[in-house]
Amino acid sequence: MDPEEETNLQNQGHTAISELSELRNAINHIDAGILDLLKRRKELSLSVAKLKQEHTLPVLDKEREEELLSTLSHLIEIKDLKEEEEYLVQIWGKILEMSRDMQTKLHQDESSIER
Repeated sequence: MDPEEETNLQNQGHTAISELSELRNAINHIDAGILDLLKRRKELSLSVAKLKQEHTLPVLDKEREEELLSTLSHLIEIKDLKEEEEYLVQIWGKILEMSRDMQTKLHQDESSIER
């Protein structure tokens, strides 16, 4: 390989590394945004839990969860994410589980304070 070809290969490698770094930075920015949204969702979920507790409503609302999953399914179709549907449903399942667990814990903590 002559020196010019070697220099071209090195430059291509640096360009690829630079592009990779830019893409990873964009992903990091999106990940931070997802965490911000999950934090906001948690805050709203805790507000829901307090309201449920004030009105003696159960933590689990099957109809609401079914509605959320139906909306998710519709959004997956609209956003052309059918190939990822299985993973997205699992992620949403974990989000709903986290929400239920937080609400249950709040109810338990409040019940123990009242005693």
